[in-house]
Amino acid sequence: MLACVMPLDLVRGADYSTDTFISSGAFNSIMPDNDFVAINSMTEQQIQDFLISYNSYLKDYTENGKSAARIIYEASHGLYDAAIGPYKGINITSETGTVSPKVILIFLQKEQSLLTTTTRNDYGLTYAMGYDCPDATGCSGSRHPGFAEQVGWGAWQLRGNFEGAKLGLDWWNQKYGAGSDTIFYVGQTKSIHSWNGDRDVTFQNAATASIYRYTPHIFDSSYNVWQFFNSWTWPSPPSGGNNPAPTPPAKPVKPGDVNNDDAIDILDLSILANAWDQAGVDNKSDFNGNGIVDIQDLSTLASNWGK
Repeated sequence: MLACVMPLDLVRGADYSTDTFISSGAFNSIMPDNDFVAINSMTEQQIQDFLISYNSYLKDYTENGKSAARIIYEASHGLYDAAIGPYKGINITSETGTVSPKVILIFLQKEQSLLTTTTRNDYGLTYAMGYDCPDATGCSGSRHPGFAEQVGWGAWQLRGNFEGAKLGLDWWNQKYGAGSDTIFYVGQTKSIHSWNGDRDVTFQNAATASIYRYTPHIFDSSYNVWQFFNSWTWPSPPSGGNNPAPTPPAKPVKPGDVNNDDAIDILDLSILANAWDQAGVDNKSDFNGNGIVDIQDLSTLASNWGK
């Protein structure tokens, strides 16, 4: 049975100290699931206005002709390759989207303080979401450097964690092996690292399990997410639903160029590897369109390597 936790609407009237976070039991339930995946909760202009309100360097940042606000919006809606693709058989596409723009903004601040950084921080931009930055080695070995790559892959990982968390222990044992430290699912109680001693946490919903799996620390991760989500002043949701979505990226022009960056390299191989042997998905790694990512697609990529 899950432990009883004070609802977040009762916590909102209190302070957002670490004491409140622990005493209320909020560490077991960081944010509601529907808020975590609310991809239409902010328009692109609202994201830009939010960056301006913090005087963030990101308000003026552009990459390949796209503003930071556009990159965040597109990542939330799964509109570029780094933000979509199969996750252990779970298909994350532009139909599903990834996570709320609010979640991406929170993680940009939690990982690299990019909302409150007013001057250019190249390290922070390069490893914006802390994606592929394990505690043991840090970010220097990340295979996905760059602001758009980090935002896309980070959002994809968070949505994959979220969907997997709803599938229960049997699914995790099948995908990762029984006893794996990487297992995080709804209802599970797990010892999580904290600077004042490890604590047992019961993941009461999929959003909470996803957040802990991304960064398994109570105060370095989940507390900051909870605090930012509840204490920041968010804009009102757009009326009438979402604003018109940008056009999804086209199929790669070059055979083997999965991410359509005009180079066939290790990034393309990494995306193909994540999609390997996946059938029945609309995946850009399926170059020959036979419905599965297999040796024929790998051969196409290899034949065009470095072009």
